[in-house]
Amino acid sequence: MSSKDNEEFTFEILRKGFELGERKPSGYVKELNFVSFRGAEPKWDIREWNKEHTKMSKGVTLTAEEMNSLKSKISELNTENVQATV
Repeated sequence: MSSKDNEEFTFEILRKGFELGERKPSGYVKELNFVSFRGAEPKWDIREWNKEHTKMSKGVTLTAEEMNSLKSKISELNTENVQATV
């Protein structure tokens, strides 16, 4: 077990972004926020949160460089006629 495993899990939402969809019956909604986990360098974060921001799902964190790359790539996509295939 590393010393990092012994640390208390903490987080701070430094900048609220926006909700990505509607709140689920469970009370969770997917959000984009700027978050510092365990006091580390903050990153852009996409995950589901409860209304009080005390519980969260697994998510994806992005550095500023990754976020800028994602923004660029998204702007190149034509998503209007994309349909999910199952």
